[in-house]
Amino acid sequence: MKKAFVFILLVLLIILYSCDSTYNYYRDSDSSVSSSSSQSSESTEDKDSEGDKNSEGSSDSSDSDQDSNSEDNESEPESKGTTDSSNDSNKSSEENGDEIINETSSDIVAKYGFRNYSPEILYSVGGVTKYTVQKGDTVYSIARKFNVSPADIIKLNNLSKPDNIKPGMVLKIPGGGLKIFSPVKSFMKSYKTDNILILEKCDNLVYSPFESGIVTHVGYIRGYGLSVMIKNSEYAIIISGFKDVSVKAGYEINFKKLIGTIDNGQHLYISLFKNKTMVNLKKS
Repeated sequence: MKKAFVFILLVLLIILYSCDSTYNYYRDSDSSVSSSSSQSSESTEDKDSEGDKNSEGSSDSSDSDQDSNSEDNESEPESKGTTDSSNDSNKSSEENGDEIINETSSDIVAKYGFRNYSPEILYSVGGVTKYTVQKGDTVYSIARKFNVSPADIIKLNNLSKPDNIKPGMVLKIPGGGLKIFSPVKSFMKSYKTDNILILEKCDNLVYSPFESGIVTHVGYIRGYGLSVMIKNSEYAIIISGFKDVSVKAGYEINFKKLIGTIDNGQHLYISLFKNKTMVNLKKS
């Protein structure tokens, strides 16, 4: 009986040991599986994380490229704007550019640069003396009296018959004032207005009408064409209608100096100013 009890006890111990070993086996197995699953999960999460990072990096790179493209696209209108501005500047330069002044050829200047004849006096201003003709006076005797040219008296007074002057007639005697010479050798005289003289059917060589003066302006005047302004003291004269000119602003000239040319038979327009006020040439 005692032996049987011991045997049964041993069997029970063996069974308990066996159960404990089995439990430990399955526990270790579950732990390994769990660890493996965890590692696999972590690896998957890491891959997902890396994928997300790569995706973010790709997205950032794409955004950066888009921003770069956007900046490039924005800079193109600026460049176009610059081009447009440059074109506008060129157009403005073409429309409002410097006047193109035709210059007299050097051959003409070399050959005809100085007047070789005595010009007529168109006007004598600022020093005209009025003289009442006396009995026995002639144009020539009056000219000798005032030491002036008879032709100047005839021209200044528009005397068609200089031998027919009579006592009591009042004549204008040039002298001491500013003489205005004809700028061309031959011409016909008329007036556009009281203040603007027209010389018609002129020679093509144009010389200074002042004994001395300074060129103050060369350029175009609307309605009158290429023009030259010459100043002498308080007087200034404008001659218009040139084809080309041989002087520039600042040139000092005299009545023998060539200032330009016109086409044969063309008109010249002349206006005279005293202290910036136009002079009535018809009454001068």
